[in-house]
Amino acid sequence: MLISTITAPVTSAAPIPRELPTWRWLEKCVSETDLDCIEALGVVTSDGIFLPGRPTGLSRPNPVRGSRELQNSGIFNGDGTHTNETWQLPGLKNEYGTEYVITEFTLMTGTTQWYDFPNDIVYPAPGFASAGAGILPVPTREGFANGLWGVPLSNFPYECVTQNFVNPMQCQREANLDPNQVIRAVIRYSWYQAGSVVSHLRDNVYVVEPITTGGTRVTIEGRPGERPYFMDSLALSRNYFDRGKSDALFYGWRINSTEAPDSFSVERCRSSGVPIMTGNMFSASTPIWRPTEGELSVNVWAPHLDPEGRPYRGYYEGNFPNDYISCMWGLPEQEVLTRFVVSVTEPVTGEPTVATMSLQKTSTGVRITAANFTYSTEQITFKRRAAGGPTSPSVSGSATSVDTQVKVKKTKKKVTCIKQGEVRKITRSTGNCPRGWKRG
Repeated sequence: MLISTITAPVTSAAPIPRELPTWRWLEKCVSETDLDCIEALGVVTSDGIFLPGRPTGLSRPNPVRGSRELQNSGIFNGDGTHTNETWQLPGLKNEYGTEYVITEFTLMTGTTQWYDFPNDIVYPAPGFASAGAGILPVPTREGFANGLWGVPLSNFPYECVTQNFVNPMQCQREANLDPNQVIRAVIRYSWYQAGSVVSHLRDNVYVVEPITTGGTRVTIEGRPGERPYFMDSLALSRNYFDRGKSDALFYGWRINSTEAPDSFSVERCRSSGVPIMTGNMFSASTPIWRPTEGELSVNVWAPHLDPEGRPYRGYYEGNFPNDYISCMWGLPEQEVLTRFVVSVTEPVTGEPTVATMSLQKTSTGVRITAANFTYSTEQITFKRRAAGGPTSPSVSGSATSVDTQVKVKKTKKKVTCIKQGEVRKITRSTGNCPRGWKRG
């Protein structure tokens, strides 16, 4: 049971040592020199005015420790302290009809190991740090109400389980935020610098600037995006990638990043800005750079069907700083809209997927979107078109955006294909299996 003290923090935590294995939740900055803390969080009005929020209290600290002896999952070779700071954000619209959220701003060092108790697996330390920024709508200024951390999921046919996989619980999903509302967070870090960002926000902004007294200030802004949600049940597969249908959908505000340098940018371009990958996928792979082809690609995954059993329509957004595009693809800013290309394909077959593409200039770079495609696993690829190549007929004069519709008008059918003992039903426009596969 979580009990709120309903008191604002007196002092911020000291900077988090990067060499220690730890996972910490950040709190509100108290002084001008505090680091590893939340400087500001609030709503941006339609007029562009920022309305800052304020903490209303801290829940009782909840230690996160993974242990075979204690029989629970969590940090295996270090500690995490989950403080669940509750904030009131004036003007916020959430599904509860309140302005209250719990902040989930975290920093995990690269030496942290995770212990998965149900499977008795200790995952190796990733070697790089990661950070998360998210807010969870709650019904009261104290945070949770009588164990309610979300919205009850009605008509769910399976029994849900708690994190210890033993005791039954009420099936709940995260509460919705208004998808048309812009939310901004400002975070101070002592040493952490993101190399890549993945989120579920729309119209992302991620700006990093140095602080004169040391550290960096990160400003994150965007609208809540849609995401599939899965309930944990003993009756369902624990591997979400085996689930062809999501249990619920919700609009949330959540963004995750990994430490610089990233593994996919050309070395000379790693100081040219932070690329942001976002969408309504459940998960995304680490992007891959293919220097010979000049292609940057990422696989995104979500269930093929929504909770109503209809095909789940994909939305993907890439936000690239001008300097990053210029460095990676050698494109001057004025040629980006006519020569930067995005495509969606099925990674196993390599065939294009029906999708609507859009390129837009922003104040910091270029926003590339791919929408209306179907999941489950699709590959988004970014590359440049050769000089003098064909351009979209919608491009003219001083156009600031390009919209194209890529359609595949072929009759498709499922073919059974085998490769190294793996059997798959693959949708093809021909009766042949893709290269490396043979018909079963």
